[in-house]
Formats: sequence, structure tokens, C-alpha cells
Amino acid sequence: MFMDDARITGSDEISHFTSLKEFFKKCIVHRIRLNLNKSKFFQNEVNFLGHRIDSKGLHETEEKISAVVNAVVPRNFHGVKEILR
Repeated sequence: MFMDDARITGSDEISHFTSLKEFFKKCIVHRIRLNLNKSKFFQNEVNFLGHRIDSKGLHETEEKISAVVNAVVPRNFHGVKEILR
């Protein structure tokens, strides 16, 4: 099985450890291997599936905001269709 992203959270340090322990157990049971070099633990903010997530919620990434701000304004119907595609 291939899985690119997983997000494990907890409301405090103890619940986070408990959630991690359960996640690791399930990985072992289902023979899912993890790349610890690509893993990050105890992050206050993460980029996940193209969004920035922190304790306040879900936010657009700077990359997405920049893409909208710097987008070329369509001059005709064909240009609008290209943006919506």
C-alpha cells in the first residue's frame, strides 16, 4: 500500500502520543512501511493536501494566494474557460 500523507493530532501531548501509538500499531498490523526521513512530529502548523493547517483552522497556502493574485485577467470568453478548466 502507498500512502503519501497522514495527519495525526491530539488536543494535548498525552492524547497526541496515544494517537501516534494507535497509528503505528495499525501500520504494523497492515504492513504499512513509513519513511521516517520524510516524517515530521509535533508540528504546530503543517501543509497538508495543498492547505496550511494550524490550531486556528484551514488556510490557503502562500503559493495558492500568489497564483490568484498574479493570474492573468482573461480578455474574452475563451480566456475565462481556460481559467475554469
